[in-house]
Amino acid sequence: MRSTRAVPLLGMLMAVSVCAAQNVVNDSTAAVIAYWKPGDRRVYAVERVVTGPKPARSSYDMNLLVVDETDSTYVLECLFSGLKVDATLPEDPREKAVFNKLMMAADGLRITVSTDETGIPLALVRPQDVEEHARQVMLGILDMAMSHNERLRMETTLGPVVDADVLAQDALEDLGNLLFPFGVAYITGRVEEVEAEVPNPLGGIPFRTQQTFVLERLDSLSATAHMRMAQHIDPKAVDDDIEDLLASCGGADLQGDAREKLRRTIEGVKVNETMELEVDLHGAWTKRLVFTRENVVRGVTRTDTRTYTLR
Repeated sequence: MRSTRAVPLLGMLMAVSVCAAQNVVNDSTAAVIAYWKPGDRRVYAVERVVTGPKPARSSYDMNLLVVDETDSTYVLECLFSGLKVDATLPEDPREKAVFNKLMMAADGLRITVSTDETGIPLALVRPQDVEEHARQVMLGILDMAMSHNERLRMETTLGPVVDADVLAQDALEDLGNLLFPFGVAYITGRVEEVEAEVPNPLGGIPFRTQQTFVLERLDSLSATAHMRMAQHIDPKAVDDDIEDLLASCGGADLQGDAREKLRRTIEGVKVNETMELEVDLHGAWTKRLVFTRENVVRGVTRTDTRTYTLR
Protein backbone atom coordinates (compact mmCIF):
# COMPACT_ATOMS: atom_id res chain seq x y z
CA MET A 1 0.00 0.00 0.00
CA ARG A 2 1.22 3.46 -0.82
CA SER A 3 -0.24 6.41 1.06
CA THR A 4 0.24 10.16 0.93
CA ARG A 5 -1.10 12.01 4.00
CA ALA A 6 -2.17 8.59 5.33
CA VAL A 7 -4.75 8.22 2.53
CA PRO A 8 -5.55 4.59 1.48
CA LEU A 9 -4.02 2.87 -1.54
CA LEU A 10 -6.21 3.89 -4.42
CA GLY A 11 -5.84 7.62 -3.95
CA MET A 12 -8.07 10.01 -5.84
CA LEU A 13 -8.41 11.38 -9.31
CA MET A 14 -7.28 14.94 -9.76
CA ALA A 15 -9.46 17.81 -10.86
CA VAL A 16 -9.97 21.50 -10.38
CA SER A 17 -13.45 22.83 -9.74
CA VAL A 18 -12.98 25.89 -11.92
CA CYS A 19 -16.42 27.24 -11.08
CA ALA A 20 -15.58 27.44 -7.38
CA ALA A 21 -13.05 30.24 -7.64
CA GLN A 22 -10.92 31.98 -10.22
CA ASN A 23 -7.68 31.54 -8.30
CA VAL A 24 -7.79 27.76 -7.96
CA VAL A 25 -4.80 27.64 -10.33
CA ASN A 26 -2.25 30.42 -10.51
CA ASP A 27 1.48 30.66 -11.10
CA SER A 28 2.46 28.92 -7.88
CA THR A 29 -0.49 27.02 -6.36
CA ALA A 30 -3.04 24.44 -7.46
CA ALA A 31 -6.06 23.12 -5.57
CA VAL A 32 -6.56 19.51 -6.61
CA ILE A 33 -9.90 17.88 -5.80
CA ALA A 34 -12.18 15.16 -7.11
CA TYR A 35 -14.77 16.61 -9.49
CA TRP A 36 -16.24 13.84 -11.66
CA LYS A 37 -19.44 13.19 -13.57
CA PRO A 38 -21.18 9.86 -14.26
CA GLY A 39 -20.38 8.71 -17.76
CA ASP A 40 -16.87 10.20 -17.82
CA ARG A 41 -14.54 7.74 -19.57
CA ARG A 42 -10.79 7.61 -19.95
CA VAL A 43 -8.50 4.97 -21.44
CA TYR A 44 -4.85 4.58 -20.41
CA ALA A 45 -2.24 2.67 -22.35
CA VAL A 46 0.12 0.95 -19.91
CA GLU A 47 3.62 -0.28 -20.73
CA ARG A 48 5.33 -2.39 -18.06
CA VAL A 49 8.98 -3.48 -18.08
CA VAL A 50 10.40 -5.80 -15.41
CA THR A 51 14.15 -6.37 -15.18
CA GLY A 52 16.01 -8.77 -12.93
CA PRO A 53 15.95 -12.56 -12.49
CA LYS A 54 12.77 -12.99 -14.57
CA PRO A 55 12.65 -10.12 -17.09
CA ALA A 56 9.39 -9.47 -18.91
CA ARG A 57 7.49 -6.86 -20.89
CA SER A 58 3.75 -6.36 -21.04
CA SER A 59 1.19 -3.87 -22.27
CA TYR A 60 -2.51 -3.40 -21.60
CA ASP A 61 -5.29 -0.84 -21.47
CA MET A 62 -7.04 0.48 -18.38
CA ASN A 63 -10.57 1.60 -19.27
CA LEU A 64 -11.93 3.91 -16.54
CA LEU A 65 -15.59 4.81 -16.18
CA VAL A 66 -17.31 7.01 -13.58
CA VAL A 67 -20.42 4.92 -12.91
CA ASP A 68 -22.29 6.94 -10.31
CA GLU A 69 -22.13 9.80 -7.83
CA THR A 70 -24.04 11.01 -4.79
CA ASP A 71 -23.43 13.91 -2.42
CA SER A 72 -20.90 11.78 -0.55
CA THR A 73 -19.63 9.06 -2.91
CA TYR A 74 -18.42 8.18 -6.38
CA VAL A 75 -18.36 4.75 -8.03
CA LEU A 76 -15.51 4.06 -10.46
CA GLU A 77 -15.13 1.03 -12.72
CA CYS A 78 -11.92 -0.17 -14.35
CA LEU A 79 -11.65 -2.79 -17.10
CA PHE A 80 -8.24 -4.27 -17.96
CA SER A 81 -8.05 -5.30 -21.61
CA GLY A 82 -5.71 -5.94 -24.54
CA LEU A 83 -3.05 -7.62 -22.40
CA LYS A 84 0.11 -8.65 -24.26
CA VAL A 85 3.06 -10.33 -22.53
CA ASP A 86 6.62 -10.94 -23.72
CA ALA A 87 8.46 -13.25 -21.33
CA THR A 88 10.53 -16.43 -21.31
CA LEU A 89 8.26 -19.48 -21.40
CA PRO A 90 8.97 -23.22 -20.94
CA GLU A 91 9.96 -25.11 -24.08
CA ASP A 92 7.45 -27.90 -23.50
CA PRO A 93 4.31 -26.98 -25.53
CA ARG A 94 1.84 -27.94 -22.79
CA GLU A 95 3.74 -26.16 -20.04
CA LYS A 96 4.08 -23.16 -22.33
CA ALA A 97 0.31 -23.07 -22.89
CA VAL A 98 -0.37 -23.27 -19.14
CA PHE A 99 2.09 -20.49 -18.30
CA ASN A 100 0.70 -18.34 -21.09
CA LYS A 101 -2.80 -18.63 -19.63
CA LEU A 102 -1.38 -17.84 -16.21
CA MET A 103 0.30 -14.65 -17.42
CA MET A 104 -2.91 -13.57 -19.17
CA ALA A 105 -5.00 -13.96 -16.00
CA ALA A 106 -5.69 -10.21 -15.63
CA ASP A 107 -6.99 -9.77 -19.18
CA GLY A 108 -10.69 -8.90 -19.06
CA LEU A 109 -10.68 -8.24 -15.30
CA ARG A 110 -13.24 -5.65 -14.22
CA ILE A 111 -13.12 -4.04 -10.78
CA THR A 112 -15.41 -1.42 -9.26
CA VAL A 113 -14.59 0.83 -6.31
CA SER A 114 -16.46 3.42 -4.30
CA THR A 115 -14.88 6.62 -3.00
CA ASP A 116 -15.95 9.46 -0.77
CA GLU A 117 -16.79 12.89 -2.18
CA THR A 118 -13.11 13.83 -2.44
CA GLY A 119 -12.10 10.63 -4.21
CA ILE A 120 -10.67 8.71 -1.25
CA PRO A 121 -11.62 5.02 -1.72
CA LEU A 122 -14.07 3.40 0.65
CA ALA A 123 -14.48 -0.14 -0.62
CA LEU A 124 -14.20 -2.61 -3.46
CA VAL A 125 -17.69 -2.84 -4.97
CA ARG A 126 -18.93 -6.19 -6.33
CA PRO A 127 -15.97 -8.35 -5.22
CA GLN A 128 -17.93 -11.27 -6.66
CA ASP A 129 -17.00 -10.00 -10.14
CA VAL A 130 -13.30 -10.50 -9.35
CA GLU A 131 -14.02 -13.89 -7.77
CA GLU A 132 -15.91 -15.07 -10.85
CA HIS A 133 -13.14 -13.84 -13.15
CA ALA A 134 -10.54 -15.74 -11.11
CA ARG A 135 -12.71 -18.86 -11.14
CA GLN A 136 -13.09 -18.79 -14.93
CA VAL A 137 -9.35 -18.29 -15.44
CA MET A 138 -8.56 -21.21 -13.14
CA LEU A 139 -11.11 -23.45 -14.87
CA GLY A 140 -9.47 -22.65 -18.20
CA ILE A 141 -6.10 -23.72 -16.83
CA LEU A 142 -7.45 -26.87 -15.16
CA ASP A 143 -9.14 -27.93 -18.41
CA MET A 144 -5.64 -28.38 -19.85
CA ALA A 145 -4.81 -31.14 -17.36
CA MET A 146 -4.28 -34.62 -18.84
CA SER A 147 -5.28 -36.53 -15.73
CA HIS A 148 -7.08 -36.16 -12.44
CA ASN A 149 -3.81 -36.11 -10.50
CA GLU A 150 -2.35 -33.43 -12.78
CA ARG A 151 -5.48 -31.37 -12.29
CA LEU A 152 -5.07 -31.62 -8.52
CA ARG A 153 -1.41 -30.58 -8.76
CA MET A 154 -2.32 -27.59 -10.93
CA GLU A 155 -5.01 -26.55 -8.50
CA THR A 156 -2.61 -26.77 -5.56
CA THR A 157 0.33 -24.94 -7.16
CA LEU A 158 -1.45 -22.38 -9.36
CA GLY A 159 -4.55 -21.72 -7.26
CA PRO A 160 -2.75 -19.26 -4.93
CA VAL A 161 -1.58 -17.30 -7.99
CA VAL A 162 -4.94 -17.17 -9.76
CA ASP A 163 -6.62 -15.92 -6.59
CA ALA A 164 -9.30 -13.22 -6.45
CA ASP A 165 -7.51 -11.32 -3.68
CA VAL A 166 -4.20 -11.41 -5.58
CA LEU A 167 -5.81 -10.20 -8.82
CA ALA A 168 -7.69 -7.45 -6.98
CA GLN A 169 -4.56 -6.30 -5.15
CA ASP A 170 -2.59 -6.03 -8.41
CA ALA A 171 -5.41 -4.12 -10.09
CA LEU A 172 -5.79 -1.76 -7.13
CA GLU A 173 -2.07 -1.02 -7.21
CA ASP A 174 -2.38 0.07 -10.84
CA LEU A 175 -5.32 2.29 -9.88
CA GLY A 176 -3.34 3.54 -6.91
CA ASN A 177 -0.64 4.73 -9.27
CA LEU A 178 -3.07 6.51 -11.58
CA LEU A 179 -5.38 7.93 -8.95
CA PHE A 180 -2.69 9.33 -6.70
CA PRO A 181 -4.11 11.20 -3.69
CA PHE A 182 -4.08 14.97 -3.51
CA GLY A 183 -7.07 16.79 -2.05
CA VAL A 184 -5.19 19.89 -0.90
CA ALA A 185 -3.63 23.03 -2.33
CA TYR A 186 -0.02 22.57 -3.40
CA ILE A 187 2.63 25.27 -3.66
CA THR A 188 5.24 24.96 -6.38
CA GLY A 189 8.58 23.78 -5.03
CA ARG A 190 7.42 23.04 -1.50
CA VAL A 191 8.40 19.51 -0.49
CA GLU A 192 5.72 17.54 1.36
CA GLU A 193 7.06 14.80 3.65
CA VAL A 194 4.80 12.02 4.92
CA GLU A 195 4.92 8.46 6.23
CA ALA A 196 3.72 5.75 3.87
CA GLU A 197 4.07 2.01 3.15
CA VAL A 198 5.36 -0.22 0.35
CA PRO A 199 4.73 -3.93 -0.29
CA ASN A 200 7.16 -6.33 1.33
CA PRO A 201 9.13 -8.27 -1.34
CA LEU A 202 9.44 -11.14 1.14
CA GLY A 203 5.66 -11.40 1.44
CA GLY A 204 5.32 -10.18 5.02
CA ILE A 205 3.70 -7.05 6.41
CA PRO A 206 4.44 -3.82 4.49
CA PHE A 207 7.55 -1.77 5.16
CA ARG A 208 7.04 1.73 6.49
CA THR A 209 8.63 4.39 4.31
CA GLN A 210 9.64 8.02 4.20
CA GLN A 211 7.94 9.72 1.27
CA THR A 212 8.53 13.11 -0.31
CA PHE A 213 6.25 14.79 -2.82
CA VAL A 214 6.67 18.05 -4.69
CA LEU A 215 4.77 20.09 -7.25
CA GLU A 216 7.75 20.85 -9.48
CA ARG A 217 6.15 22.97 -12.16
CA LEU A 218 2.73 24.48 -12.89
CA ASP A 219 1.53 25.87 -16.20
CA SER A 220 -1.37 28.13 -15.21
CA LEU A 221 -2.48 28.77 -18.81
CA SER A 222 -3.00 25.08 -19.63
CA ALA A 223 -3.66 24.10 -15.99
CA THR A 224 -1.06 21.34 -16.22
CA ALA A 225 0.86 20.29 -13.13
CA HIS A 226 4.14 18.38 -13.10
CA MET A 227 4.71 16.45 -9.89
CA ARG A 228 7.23 14.03 -8.43
CA MET A 229 7.15 11.48 -5.62
CA ALA A 230 10.02 9.49 -4.11
CA GLN A 231 10.07 7.11 -1.17
CA HIS A 232 12.31 4.54 0.50
CA ILE A 233 12.18 2.22 3.49
CA ASP A 234 12.65 3.98 6.81
CA PRO A 235 15.55 2.20 8.62
CA LYS A 236 14.31 3.30 12.04
CA ALA A 237 10.87 1.85 11.29
CA VAL A 238 12.50 -1.47 10.38
CA ASP A 239 14.22 -1.49 13.78
CA ASP A 240 10.95 -0.68 15.52
CA ASP A 241 8.96 -3.27 13.52
CA ILE A 242 11.55 -6.06 13.34
CA GLU A 243 9.70 -8.53 15.57
CA ASP A 244 6.45 -8.11 13.62
CA LEU A 245 8.38 -8.32 10.33
CA LEU A 246 10.10 -11.52 11.44
CA ALA A 247 6.80 -13.11 12.45
CA SER A 248 5.06 -12.11 9.21
CA CYS A 249 7.94 -13.53 7.12
CA GLY A 250 7.77 -16.95 8.78
CA GLY A 251 10.21 -16.38 11.60
CA ALA A 252 7.86 -16.80 14.55
CA ASP A 253 9.18 -20.31 15.35
CA LEU A 254 12.78 -19.84 14.20
CA GLN A 255 15.64 -19.87 16.67
CA GLY A 256 19.39 -19.27 16.66
CA ASP A 257 21.21 -18.94 13.34
CA ALA A 258 18.07 -19.41 11.25
CA ARG A 259 16.33 -16.52 12.97
CA GLU A 260 19.42 -14.31 12.73
CA LYS A 261 19.75 -15.08 9.01
CA LEU A 262 16.14 -14.05 8.39
CA ARG A 263 16.67 -10.89 10.45
CA ARG A 264 19.70 -9.93 8.34
CA THR A 265 17.73 -10.60 5.17
CA ILE A 266 14.88 -8.33 6.29
CA GLU A 267 17.28 -5.59 7.40
CA GLY A 268 19.03 -5.80 4.03
CA VAL A 269 15.89 -5.36 1.92
CA LYS A 270 15.75 -2.12 -0.07
CA VAL A 271 12.68 -0.72 -1.76
CA ASN A 272 12.88 2.56 -3.64
CA GLU A 273 9.98 4.08 -5.55
CA THR A 274 9.67 7.12 -7.76
CA MET A 275 6.71 8.61 -9.59
CA GLU A 276 6.66 11.33 -12.24
CA LEU A 277 3.21 12.77 -12.98
CA GLU A 278 1.80 15.17 -15.52
CA VAL A 279 -1.73 16.17 -14.55
CA ASP A 280 -4.41 17.93 -16.62
CA LEU A 281 -6.12 19.83 -13.83
CA HIS A 282 -9.04 21.10 -15.93
CA GLY A 283 -9.65 17.67 -17.43
CA ALA A 284 -9.54 15.95 -14.03
CA TRP A 285 -7.15 13.21 -15.14
CA THR A 286 -3.51 12.28 -15.03
CA LYS A 287 -2.11 12.75 -18.55
CA ARG A 288 1.07 10.71 -18.13
CA LEU A 289 2.72 8.89 -15.26
CA VAL A 290 5.93 6.91 -14.92
CA PHE A 291 6.18 4.72 -11.82
CA THR A 292 9.32 2.78 -10.90
CA ARG A 293 9.82 0.36 -8.02
CA GLU A 294 13.25 -1.11 -7.31
CA ASN A 295 13.51 -4.06 -4.91
CA VAL A 296 16.83 -5.39 -3.64
CA VAL A 297 16.62 -8.72 -1.79
CA ARG A 298 19.73 -10.75 -0.86
CA GLY A 299 21.75 -8.59 -3.24
CA VAL A 300 19.47 -9.29 -6.23
CA THR A 301 17.81 -6.27 -7.84
CA ARG A 302 14.40 -6.32 -9.50
CA THR A 303 13.01 -3.20 -11.18
CA ASP A 304 9.39 -2.71 -12.21
CA THR A 305 8.67 0.34 -14.38
CA ARG A 306 5.14 1.19 -15.53
CA THR A 307 4.29 4.02 -17.90
CA TYR A 308 0.66 5.16 -18.05
CA THR A 309 -0.37 7.37 -20.96
CA LEU A 310 -3.82 8.89 -21.46
CA ARG A 311 -5.04 8.04 -24.95
